[in-house]
Amino acid sequence: SATVKDEQIKDSFVQALNQLIACRPQQSQLPQVLGDMFDTSRLEEQAAACQAKIVELTEQIEALIAENQQRALDQDAYQ
Repeated sequence: SATVKDEQIKDSFVQALNQLIACRPQQSQLPQVLGDMFDTSRLEEQAAACQAKIVELTEQIEALIAENQQRALDQDAYQ
């Protein structure tokens, strides 16, 4: 099977974009549409929220590990 290389994809995208611009030269919304399409701010917010949750869970796990190290637990209860 044939594979499409990144460069081919980029070239095809640029060609399609140029065709769109040529068909609608007065299209003033194109930069806004492209900006909206490639806006990653929402994804960046989600990534930051996930990172904060990871930090929170890591702290909770470390606290549980520390508690487990300091307390004698009934090992038979875990079998």
